[in-house]
Amino acid sequence: MNHHLKIGVTMCCFVIFFASGAFAVPVATRWDRLIKDLPQELKRPRAISGKACREALIKEPENPALHACVAYDEMKKEQWNSAVRHWEEAIRFSKDKPKTAYYLGLTWTYGKMKKRSAAMKTIQKALRIEPNSITLHYWQAALWEWEKKPEKAKKEYVKIISLTPKDERSMELFYHALGILMAGKDDKLASAEKDLNAFLRAVPNHHMGMILLGQTYIRMKEPDRALSILEEAEAINAEHLPLQLLLTQANLMVGRPEPAIVHGERALHAEPDNITANFLVGTAYLKTGQTEKGIDYLNRVSERTANFDRARLLMGEAYASEGKIEEARTILQELAKQNPKDPAVRVSLIRILIATGDHKEAVKQCDSILNTSPDNNLIRFMKGIALLNGNKAKEAEIVFKRIVGDKGRFYPAHIQLIRMYAIQGRLEQALRQVDGLIGEWPNHPAGYIMKGDLAYTLGEKNRALSAYN
Repeated sequence: MNHHLKIGVTMCCFVIFFASGAFAVPVATRWDRLIKDLPQELKRPRAISGKACREALIKEPENPALHACVAYDEMKKEQWNSAVRHWEEAIRFSKDKPKTAYYLGLTWTYGKMKKRSAAMKTIQKALRIEPNSITLHYWQAALWEWEKKPEKAKKEYVKIISLTPKDERSMELFYHALGILMAGKDDKLASAEKDLNAFLRAVPNHHMGMILLGQTYIRMKEPDRALSILEEAEAINAEHLPLQLLLTQANLMVGRPEPAIVHGERALHAEPDNITANFLVGTAYLKTGQTEKGIDYLNRVSERTANFDRARLLMGEAYASEGKIEEARTILQELAKQNPKDPAVRVSLIRILIATGDHKEAVKQCDSILNTSPDNNLIRFMKGIALLNGNKAKEAEIVFKRIVGDKGRFYPAHIQLIRMYAIQGRLEQALRQVDGLIGEWPNHPAGYIMKGDLAYTLGEKNRALSAYN
């Protein structure tokens, strides 16, 4: 593989981590990128350890690779300040121009410390020394994405492609697809898919290319194709947090929560605080019916960030399913205040209000939505239920009849009207409503069963038998 492809492509794992809300281990700063500068006696695989590097550093205090080795070991222990000091020493003692890997290590450390400004300054300092480094430009692009400045990130991608030799078409394909994914251009995903498939034909079994293609398929809502390529990538190298996150997501999309949990737990083993992994695992546990476990993982997300509304919404719904209505109501009311235009939050809140008997507030919430979305049949139906449960049957009937009369093909409204008429003893009206139901859904057996039951109650046995048959 050519130099640009070898260095640049390894950075794309960083992109996926930014997208998932985590600052992760970049491939290019792994120990295998530094080992060539170590003293010979430390190059034996089992001899390479933080302890060995520290002992060697006493004899060679100005060896940059030894400082990098200790920095890497300190990071594994989450001793961030010490890691920063050793990365800085590695840079200082580099004889010629500082090694890109050392700058990336320092950037990586600042990222783990949530020091975005320091991370950006480090990359920019490195770029002043190595202005044509594709790897450094790639990291700067990722940092701009982290700062939510996609236009600045785009300029870095343009620079990366300009630095790529014209004859290296596969590299250009890779970066073009990557730019589409990072910029969130869902309308150009087909182009990204085409480029990545062409790239993988040129560079077969390229791990990060396969992972990005899987991510593309997920964004295209084609989880089966995503699983196919991601499982191939896992067979090559399973020790990869972005890969495990994508496998978790794809399995959830195809309705396989159990394997989703397995992959999500693997991701959490690598990074326990990863917000996306905790959210996906919590979601998967809810889908298996393990509500308490699901709530536990979602609660970890809520504790770590106040902005992950989807996690709190799922928590509210999970509490409701467990019968913990007040807990659910508290969460959902707070969410509704913060996100007054979010339909999913409002629907969940209305359900809770109906369940707790606060029918007046439920109707109020429905009306506030219907003011801007008057044809929303689900909200109209929920308003009818709230009115009915609040002993306002006449008003509820008007709501249900309007839904049915608008030819909205909203099955629950038909059913509710039939039940209302039957309970009130208005059996002929109920039968006419059933006929309307059968007219809309002629292949639905429930309509014929209800018609038979109503006809039998009215003493019309032949009509009942005809309906049952």
